[in-house]
Amino acid sequence: MNRLRVIQICILVFLLGWPNPSEAYAVLTHEAIVDTAWETHIRPLLLERFPNASADDLRKAHAFVHGGAIIQRAGVPGNLWIGSQIRPAQ
Repeated sequence: MNRLRVIQICILVFLLGWPNPSEAYAVLTHEAIVDTAWETHIRPLLLERFPNASADDLRKAHAFVHGGAIIQRAGVPGNLWIGSQIRPAQ
């Protein structure tokens, strides 16, 4: 195999292996992990820590956990609206 052919193959492998940006994937993955672990892990821990929590409290806690995935995007370039709405603690 000549040297040019090896270089061409290396370039092809490099270009095909280059990852595509997938910013939304992190948010969707976080929400899927929360939904998967909610009944088996997260909810029992919350009920152990807060035994008097109502169903409404648990629903709000579930929403806050989902919000943790979304708030991570705040202030990221390209997401200027959310970043301009949140100010760091002084």
